[in-house]
Amino acid sequence: MKFNGGDHLYMQVAEGLEKMISEEVLLIGDKLPSVRVLSEENGISMGTAFQAYYHLEAKGLIESRPKSGYYVRFNHKRFPALPKMIPTDALSHEVSVKEMINSIYGDISAAGVINFALAVPDASLLPVAKINKSVMQALRNSKDHCINYEQTQGNFELRKQIAKLSFNWGGKVKPDEVVITSGCLQAITMCLKAVTKYGDTVAVECPTYFGIYQAIENIGLKVVEITSDPLKGADLDCLEKTIKKFPVKACVFIPNYNNPLSNDELSVKEKDIVDLLVYRQSELGYVMIINNRHTGVLHANEIFTTLHIGDRMQGFIKTIRPDNKIDVVLGKPGFQKVEDESGKILRLLAENNGYLPYHDKSDPQQIYDFFGMSKKTFKMTTGNLYKQQKIAFTKTGIQLVTSE
Repeated sequence: MKFNGGDHLYMQVAEGLEKMISEEVLLIGDKLPSVRVLSEENGISMGTAFQAYYHLEAKGLIESRPKSGYYVRFNHKRFPALPKMIPTDALSHEVSVKEMINSIYGDISAAGVINFALAVPDASLLPVAKINKSVMQALRNSKDHCINYEQTQGNFELRKQIAKLSFNWGGKVKPDEVVITSGCLQAITMCLKAVTKYGDTVAVECPTYFGIYQAIENIGLKVVEITSDPLKGADLDCLEKTIKKFPVKACVFIPNYNNPLSNDELSVKEKDIVDLLVYRQSELGYVMIINNRHTGVLHANEIFTTLHIGDRMQGFIKTIRPDNKIDVVLGKPGFQKVEDESGKILRLLAENNGYLPYHDKSDPQQIYDFFGMSKKTFKMTTGNLYKQQKIAFTKTGIQLVTSE
């Protein structure tokens, strides 16, 4: 394989294999070359070969089988074709969905029927026993056994918990500012009533959940439909033209997991620098909130500092998998990080008489405690400085090279 001077070697190897999978040269179930063979055939180190496979594994394209090697497990071409975008009429009109809803709800509980009109998981997929136990516990702990009416704003304890959780998405909400509704649709109806009056026009994406049409009809509003893409969501160009043509008072869009398209539009891409919030610990490491919008995973092997729930920091998008799950890393990507850390190492050398007792055999924790960077970043940065002839390696550390 011929390599260019752009991306890292492991990325170029991974992209070559990904292309072979996409073009079905490598089929699902095919065994990939061993790490040693991949290393020898491409003239790369075994570490680089491992990184290439790790990258493809993170994207969900291949899998590792114990004592057997790596195999192809996924190909985007096996997905059915995406639904076509529905052209919409540039008209503000009244809407009625009564007949459609009556036909849907007429068979809602029919035995042996899978109802795709409802975004509800099958009961077998839910922890029903635990839910029942929690309901019984709530009934026992309630002073009135949950028989009397709740406060008009909703259960105070629930509002208090929501107010606490609002911190995770940057909110500063008091329990008295929270209103509990009997469902999402009631919340949408309340919001529409707050910003519209009878006869106003509301923009909705097409297609969208039929209940939204029902809510709009019930409060006497008109709709104008916006073309929606199954991957990108509502067409913003179409929306801009519509707003110029009609007095749109509100927009009702579902950017994540729209029913029926299920699009989950990501606002980030790989290598983007993002703001991170530590949400909770998991078996893999930490779940992070990204730009107050998405969630991702910071894997345990990428953590070189102590983290606490609620900590905020910068990081970057390492990998986005085919199912839109995101892996993040602290700091900045690749050589952008190296350039930032180079100045730090040169400054620390200057402050310590041109010598520091750290090298590629030093303990990772010692490197992090002194430099505030991972050992991997330290090795990349010092290697870059060595190539620039700004430092020299000694048996016990690194030495600043002074120009005579």
